[in-house]
Amino acid sequence: GGKGVTHAPPPPAPKAEGRPHAKARAKSHSEAKPAVEPRKPDVRPGVQVKRLFWNTFRVGGVNSNTVWDAIDKEGATLDTKELESLFAETGVTAKNEVAARLQEEPARSPTVRRIRILHEQRRRQLCVMMARLPGSVHDTMQAVLSMDACCLDKDQVMLLLLNAPSQEEAHLLRKAQREETVDELNVWDTAEEFALALLAVPRFQLRLQVWDFENSFQEVSDLLYGTVRDTQRGLTCLQASPRLRHLLGLTLFAGNHLNGGTPRGRADGFSIDGLAQACTVRMSRGERQGTLVDFIVQQMDKQYPGELAEAFEPQRGEGEFVLAAGRRRLDDARLELSRTRGRCCQMLQALVVQKPGQCDDLVLLQHREILAMANAELEQLQVLYVRLDEAYDATCSWFHMQGTGSARKTVDEFFLAWSAFLHDVDRSRRALQQQEQQEVMRQRRLERSASRGLSPQSSRSFSRLPSRENLHQEREAAQQNHEGHPDNRARARTPRHRPDIVEGGHAVGARCNTN
Repeated sequence: GGKGVTHAPPPPAPKAEGRPHAKARAKSHSEAKPAVEPRKPDVRPGVQVKRLFWNTFRVGGVNSNTVWDAIDKEGATLDTKELESLFAETGVTAKNEVAARLQEEPARSPTVRRIRILHEQRRRQLCVMMARLPGSVHDTMQAVLSMDACCLDKDQVMLLLLNAPSQEEAHLLRKAQREETVDELNVWDTAEEFALALLAVPRFQLRLQVWDFENSFQEVSDLLYGTVRDTQRGLTCLQASPRLRHLLGLTLFAGNHLNGGTPRGRADGFSIDGLAQACTVRMSRGERQGTLVDFIVQQMDKQYPGELAEAFEPQRGEGEFVLAAGRRRLDDARLELSRTRGRCCQMLQALVVQKPGQCDDLVLLQHREILAMANAELEQLQVLYVRLDEAYDATCSWFHMQGTGSARKTVDEFFLAWSAFLHDVDRSRRALQQQEQQEVMRQRRLERSASRGLSPQSSRSFSRLPSRENLHQEREAAQQNHEGHPDNRARARTPRHRPDIVEGGHAVGARCNTN
């Protein structure tokens, strides 16, 4: 109908009770319907064209009588070239271009698959390590095989040892190597290729361990020998040095005097922990603030002049030797010696030839001799450390340190107490020395002032007087300010009288020319 035509109301909706049954019947009917085969030919446009997004269906049955059946019987002639040209997405020449590209473009090469076995984080670690190694993977493996120090330095060898495949990773890689087919289309990824190349080197783990041990042995040996040398020298100085004995005696006498009348007074000696107490007792009166250590240093300078300077002479004094021993850690050095000796023995055991012809690797045989020499040096160091314990026992007896084992101070604790005390003594000695130098400079200034016939007050005020250039500028400014005034012109030309200005024993004003 046209506009304004009223349609009849729609029929009432069926009751809700019948809907589920109707849906079930429609569903069963659609499921029972067989699939209809398409009657139209399969056509494909030569270019990309616009699409019609409509709803379609297929008519089933041979004797159906619909408009679609009539159209199918009549057929239709259609200019497909013009249709594609008019409704093409890519333009008129798109069909020719697509056809030419399809004819000229060769068949795509198949994708190469990279075989990955390790975890992603582990693969990144290996790739970062490989970036720090020189040359190719083959060059690196040849350097590991020959243990050539000219190709890999000690840091690179340590990197290889830290990133070497573990036993679990080696098992996974070897299993994948047996199962995977490696060809043009299946290749190992970068990290897996490097790990497999390293696994192919005979006894690669042992080679890297021996190589890393030899690279770091000299540094470890210097540390162990240096600890023995400084500790032994410090113990000898504490037992034999008269200067340190004088310093300890003054500390004992001062402590007995302060503790007079108490159970702690009249002591024959004190524990080494008492050295730290001398730094905490502060002076209550005096020209300058200080501690008991400052008082002891002053008394040491009076009774034994020059001994403290000799004791702290660089590289020669006993105090410097004791401080050097305090910077060492004997317990850590002893642990490092035990760990290094254990590594060396383990590698030597792995290189022992059990049967004739079992180890024909000439490179490993050569490095086995180097390990044997290192092991002999470590045995000698162990003997030195045993003698060092004996020297410390004698030092404990010298200082009347009772107790054994854990009840007695260790060597490190003993030298730490002495180092803290000697640091305070050296600081106080330097402060006293600086004070004496300042006093000498003050006396020299007084002597120079007396030779010029000046009082101390005038010599101090002389440094605060203006210079000759400042006086000249001041006079010029006065002349400019008073220019044009006849009464003041003569006064401006005449320099002001400054009897208190003295330079070289003569009045400055006496040398000024007047106009």
